[in-house]
Amino acid sequence: MKNLATLLILLGCLLAGPTVLDAQLPAEENCCDDLSPKAAKVKADRLYQDLGFKASIPLYEGSVIDLEAMERIANSYRLNHDTENAEKWYAEVVRLSQKPIHVLHYAQALQSNGRLMAAREQYLHYDQLMGGDGQDRRGALLAAAIDRMNRLQHREVELVNGRDVNNERLEVSPT
Repeated sequence: MKNLATLLILLGCLLAGPTVLDAQLPAEENCCDDLSPKAAKVKADRLYQDLGFKASIPLYEGSVIDLEAMERIANSYRLNHDTENAEKWYAEVVRLSQKPIHVLHYAQALQSNGRLMAAREQYLHYDQLMGGDGQDRRGALLAAAIDRMNRLQHREVELVNGRDVNNERLEVSPT
């Protein structure tokens, strides 16, 4: 009887758990309509600290946007793999602050969006900010990687089905 009661309590907790968690998540729609800009920033800061990066973005964008908020918006977009918005926000952050890590993240966003020469420039800028003394060589190495990518020649490749090797049946490890 004691085991049955424990099992029922455990089952109840498992079934109620997702409902309780869903109730705690903020609604993304109209999340900051009823909040003042200062209150939105406080709520966004709390969500950001609790790793709620995606949920914090609309709150930050509806709040007082200072440099810290810009950094957090850019970081939140980066961590959610939204490289286009991350690039836009990191461009603003780098314009106002020359913290090396933001320059590196900006270069990575540029590269992800296919803007290789701009990314190369930012990687070299990052290397310069880091002193170029070999302690952190990511900037120089990533800029060199872009140089190598630009030297690659892209050729058309034609695939041919070799009928003399392949047959209609399934082949596993043909020799």
